[in-house]
Amino acid sequence: MKPSNTPLINILYRSPADDHSAPLHPGEVLREDFLPHCKFTVETLARKLRVSRTVLQSLLAEQSAVTPDMALRLGEAFGMSGRYWHALQLQYDLWQSRTQTAEPSRPRSAAHLHRSQPTQSRA
Repeated sequence: MKPSNTPLINILYRSPADDHSAPLHPGEVLREDFLPHCKFTVETLARKLRVSRTVLQSLLAEQSAVTPDMALRLGEAFGMSGRYWHALQLQYDLWQSRTQTAEPSRPRSAAHLHRSQPTQSRA
């Protein structure tokens, strides 16, 4: 995968018409765009992030998510905001949730909140 020239705003805030295409997992972005550009090895980046190689390899293999703590660590390592990594993960998670839900959530009316529950009389 070649580094993307797509502005971050287009990646993170796509229109509903773009919902058919999955956003990239943050691990893929890290593996394909950041590591080659910065010429970090997995071991070097793991040390820089202060995590084990196993933790980093799990993220790079798209088997784990970017936690808020990891987002801050990645932001610090690459001289950017942790919000970038957190937003990538959020976008990915939202898309995954939407596509894994068999039936889209339907708005519920507020009426169900105000129905009184039958009370049981005490004997």
